[in-house]
This record gives sequence, structure tokens and C-alpha cells, in this order.
Amino acid sequence: MLNTHKLLRIAITTAALVALCATQLIAHAETVSITGDIQGETCVLQAIDDGKILPQNFTWPLGDFALSSLSDTAAAGSVFGVRRDLLFFLANQDGSSCTSQNGASGWDISIAPAKSGYITTINGATFLSNMVSMADGGTNAVVKLSGSGVGAIKALTLTEAGSYVSSPSDPFKTEFNSSISLLAQFAFPVANQKPTSGVYSSTLTLAVTYR
Repeated sequence: MLNTHKLLRIAITTAALVALCATQLIAHAETVSITGDIQGETCVLQAIDDGKILPQNFTWPLGDFALSSLSDTAAAGSVFGVRRDLLFFLANQDGSSCTSQNGASGWDISIAPAKSGYITTINGATFLSNMVSMADGGTNAVVKLSGSGVGAIKALTLTEAGSYVSSPSDPFKTEFNSSISLLAQFAFPVANQKPTSGVYSSTLTLAVTYR
């Protein structure tokens, strides 16, 4: 006579083993993340300030000024302080001269504020506003940005999408073996009034375009 009670116990044991194996497979599953960066060019953008090559991320000081040294009859948008000049160039990782890998004959730098809403217009010209609010100890002084490639220095018409430093025309580029200058200087926000005292700090994003 069959021992039905014994057969039932065997079936239960087998089912438990199958369930355990399925749980182990789920617990040991792996996730594979695939990332990549396809670079059309291998040139590195480098900047020089006062003859020194700067790190990739750096702070560009415009100086400290006493309100007593500033005019209270200046025109809105007029500059004050010392104009600073950054010199950008392209190089290989080892510092040697860089040439295009894809037939480009020139390059340019597009600059834009890191956040939206920090461009102000004064008398038809654009300036970079302070990213530190006056409530947090900032100043309402603005900064005038200008640039130059192979041509003359010109004021930049800033946009949040990015403004090209070398030339607004097409092709907007300078030669591969030429440098690009980015210049910055404080400016008065309103006419016949000194700016409010405080700190100034803005962040720019830079992108290189090859043509």
C-alpha cells in the first residue's frame, strides 16, 4: 500500500527547493552600466592669466574697490577698475600644439552664464549680473565682457544660449594656432550713482566649437 503521506512530504520539499533557487537567481542579478564619450577633437582648452596656465576650473578675480574711489557721476554701463584679460589656446594633453582631427580649420569659444536670468541690458548693451543677491550681501555692480580672436576687441552680446568670443559672423572662428582673449571689467549699473557695496560672483560655462 502506498504511503501517501510520505509522497506528499517529498513534493513539498521539492517545491521549497525550486523556490529557493529562484530567489537566489534574483538576488545575484547584476546591472551593467555602459557609458561612453565620442570626441570629434582631442584638443584641450587652456587659459593663461598673467603668464600662468590655469587649472580647468578656476576663479578669476576682478579686484576689490572702495566706494570712495568710484565716481558718482558715471554713465550707466561705463567701466571701472582694472580690465582683466584671459588668453585661451588649444593644446594636446602633453602641451604641444594641437591640430584638428577632423579637418576643421578654426575654432571659437561660446560662453554663457551657468544659470539663466543673469544677463542685464544697459543702453542696448549686455552685461553679466551678480549671482549673489543683494539680500545675501551681493553688489548690484555688473561686469562687461568683451573678446577677440584674430580681429579687434569687441563687446560681447551675451545670450543664455551662449555667445561666441571670436566673431559673431559666419564662420565665427579663429585659426588653430591663434589664441582667443576674453576680457572682463566692472561696470556701473545705473547713471550718476555708485554701485551698492558687496561681493560679486558669477559662473560662466565655456564650450569650444570647431569649424
